[in-house]
Amino acid sequence: MDVRRILTPTDFSQDAQQALRWGLYWAQQFEAELHLLHVLAEYEANWHESGDAFSQLREARAQQEEKVVEGLQRMLPDGTETGVEAETAFRRGTNVADTIREYADDVEADLIVMGSSGQGGIRNALLGSVADQVVRKGRRPVLTVRRNATPSDPADVHRVLAPVDFSKHSQQAVRAAKSFAVANGAQLDMLFVAEERTVPIFNDAGLPSINTIRMDPEIVHNSKAALRQLSESVGGPDIEPNAHMAKGNVAKRIVDFAESHKVGLIVMATRGLTGLNKWLIGSVTQRVVRTASCPVVTLNTPPEEEES
Repeated sequence: MDVRRILTPTDFSQDAQQALRWGLYWAQQFEAELHLLHVLAEYEANWHESGDAFSQLREARAQQEEKVVEGLQRMLPDGTETGVEAETAFRRGTNVADTIREYADDVEADLIVMGSSGQGGIRNALLGSVADQVVRKGRRPVLTVRRNATPSDPADVHRVLAPVDFSKHSQQAVRAAKSFAVANGAQLDMLFVAEERTVPIFNDAGLPSINTIRMDPEIVHNSKAALRQLSESVGGPDIEPNAHMAKGNVAKRIVDFAESHKVGLIVMATRGLTGLNKWLIGSVTQRVVRTASCPVVTLNTPPEEEES
């Protein structure tokens, strides 16, 4: 990853404060610009009031914008202390997630860092649902951070995990994981999970039973060597990964591995291989983002680049 601009949306919640901490840290590590954005949610309405009402509305909007500007300036650390070139901005929009994505496109952000939840209410964006929309629909990498993330300090990211299903999308995630690991002097772990899925089956008489679908044993046996070979083939920074293999439910195994090995950051794609003997990394990613205690970087491949 060539990270030159990092965007951190904020709704001024504690989760957003935590996300800003991570965004600022990675801006330092990658020597990138930092953009701090607040979106003022607009609500469509049919106004039938007099001219005085519109005048009052304009005044209220101006006061609201002034408070937002002041709030953004208070959040942003002094650039002379951090060494990070930073900008603040606010925009109005009826859809907060869409407005964030549009701003990210305008400034050509290479990474979006945001909280996985936030403050709700009519006047505030629920950052959690917004983050979910940005992850699912956006084209840019997104780093989501929990308020109680482990580790709480991004400087303590000593291990970076890249789950792999050998699709081209997970290959892109491996390259990105290399960048994060090298930038922080961290160890890179690559994990392949051989899915074991329990499904119902019915015999000729229509009686149900349970069958466990397992991956081809030869694929499992060769997976660690394949992971190392993949790391060499994808390019990116020069770093020797640790290759791992696990069996079972993919999302659960990823999260369990991250917790047991004290992983500080997970980097994974939002699309992957599908089929009976392959796992859909998209749905897996969603579950990992929601259940992992450490921050997660998701890379969303544009539809035109999807595999057939």
